[in-house]
Amino acid sequence: MKTFFILLCIVLGMNCTIAQTMPKTSTITPVPEVVKTTFANEFPTIQPKWELDNKNYKAIYSDPKTHSKGIIIYDPEGKVIRRDIETNTTPENK
Repeated sequence: MKTFFILLCIVLGMNCTIAQTMPKTSTITPVPEVVKTTFANEFPTIQPKWELDNKNYKAIYSDPKTHSKGIIIYDPEGKVIRRDIETNTTPENK
């Protein structure tokens, strides 16, 4: 019985360790060229981080010119579904 509890603790500990090291975002299949092109036409100098959002593609980017961060979600055909932009408001901008 003592051996069983020791093995159980080891297995549960290993399970927790593996769960902590697993990536939190899903692995993404290659982004369709039409989606990449649509993003590049609007932001030619920015390389976004791509994530899969259900069956859509999420571009996470930071624009150094405007000091803003944003997320754009595209459908597989390259149409914009949603656009979120966070601007940097400083006292000079208020």
